[in-house]
Amino acid sequence: MRTATTIFVIAVLLLTVRAGAQSLTAGMRVGAALGSPIPIGHIPEGSSGLPVPGFVGGAWLRNSLSERWGLALELVYTKYSSTFSAPLVDQPYIDRVVVTGADGSQSILEVETIFNGLSTGQFSNSYLQIPCMVHWTAASDLSVVGGPYVGYLVSTGTYATGVGTVGIRPEVVQKDMTFTEKMQKWDVGLQAGVQWSLWRDVFVDGRCTYGLTSVFDPSFRTIQYPVQNLFMSFCVGVVLL
Repeated sequence: MRTATTIFVIAVLLLTVRAGAQSLTAGMRVGAALGSPIPIGHIPEGSSGLPVPGFVGGAWLRNSLSERWGLALELVYTKYSSTFSAPLVDQPYIDRVVVTGADGSQSILEVETIFNGLSTGQFSNSYLQIPCMVHWTAASDLSVVGGPYVGYLVSTGTYATGVGTVGIRPEVVQKDMTFTEKMQKWDVGLQAGVQWSLWRDVFVDGRCTYGLTSVFDPSFRTIQYPVQNLFMSFCVGVVLL
C-alpha cells in the first residue's frame, strides 16, 4: 500500500511539473469488465464461477512527456461482478443460539464452531479508482500502457448462501450472508494493456487489472487467505481536448 501510494504521488508530481512544458490532452473512456476476485494460489478444489459483465467508465488527463512517452491520470468508476460456488471445509463460524431463561427472557449466545457444506453467491463490488498510467507509443496507432491504481469501495452487493452442517449437529441448515461490513475499503493494484487508435480522436483499449490487496477485510476470519481482483476491461475512448 505504501509503495503504491509513493509511486502514485511521484507520478502526479511529474504530470504537474511537466504540464507547462508539454501538451496536455483529456478525454473519456467507457466499456465493460470481465473477471472475478480470485484466491490466487488458494483456489479450493471443486470451486467454480462465471464472470458477470461489469462496467468501466471515467475521464483521463494525459501529458505527453516526449514523442514516445506519456503519463496519464484517470478517475474511473468500475463495477466488478462474478458468480461463485465453493466447498466449505471446517470453516470458522459463529453460531448464534437463542437461549430462553427460566423467567422466559431470551438471550443470544455466540458459539465459535465450524461450518461444512457448499457456498454459492455473487461478488458485486463498485469502486472509484485512480489509475496513474505510463503510455509508451510503440507505433503510430498503437500504445502500451501500464501503472498502479488506488481504488475505494463505494458500494457492495456481495452475498453468499451456505448449505451444510454446523459443528457436530447432523441437520442441514442454510445460512445467508451479506458482506457489507466484511469488505476491504481500499483496493491497490496494477493495470497493464494496449491502446489502439481507430481515428485521430477515437481509440479502443484492453487492460488487465490485478489487485495486490484482498477484497475482504483482514478481520473477516471465515476467509483466511487473500482474494484478489483479477479483471479484463475493454473500452472505447475519445479525446475531448
